[in-house]
Amino acid sequence: MKNEDRDALLTALYVKIDDELEAERWMGCPPQLSDAELVTLAVAQALLGFRSEARWLRFARKNLAEMAGWAGYGYCASHTRFFWGLRLYLVCTPTGMPILWALANPKLDEREVLQAMLDVDEDLVADRPGLLIIADKGFASKEFENDLVMRGAELLRPSFKREKKRKGEGLLKSVRQLIESVNDTLKGQLDLEQHGGRTFEGVAVRVAQRILAMAAAIGRNHKTGAPSTRSLAAFDH
Repeated sequence: MKNEDRDALLTALYVKIDDELEAERWMGCPPQLSDAELVTLAVAQALLGFRSEARWLRFARKNLAEMAGWAGYGYCASHTRFFWGLRLYLVCTPTGMPILWALANPKLDEREVLQAMLDVDEDLVADRPGLLIIADKGFASKEFENDLVMRGAELLRPSFKREKKRKGEGLLKSVRQLIESVNDTLKGQLDLEQHGGRTFEGVAVRVAQRILAMAAAIGRNHKTGAPSTRSLAAFDH
């Protein structure tokens, strides 16, 4: 079984088991493994044909503990699938130039991740009075919007069906195209999803490598007046 097939199988298995089990309760220090993780490992041992528990534990530590404690299980709506890994957050200018990025456990609230990113680089908003941050519905929250206002920024997002149309929603269609274009550059031209990193440092460095490459291309294309700011065609030799 290929590694990607094995990982996809174990991810789906864990999600199913975790959904079926009742919420865990314990007294004192929490266990090192959740019930869902323990059951998944037990089933995986049988599925992968390990009769010896010692051999299975050696295999699991070497092959199934990548980025443990940092990555997590999440759901990708655009691909309609569960995944195990990290979620990439990007803050870009209207030309697609990345100015802030972060990797985070997909279980974390994305609003909290963005707030943490803005905390790290407080000058980002301070140097741009009236900054407009455009995001999707997942960032909807009165508390979150108030926090942005306190920082000197404003949130533009799609409205829910129960809401009145929000100011500036007409801009969102073109912004969606920009987001898809940035994603296509990172995934299609720079092979972001095939980075090959297996450790905290390895993944972070490889993701940073792709983002810096895209930033360099955008900067160069902007200065030379290229028709597409995110095109890497001039460098594809």
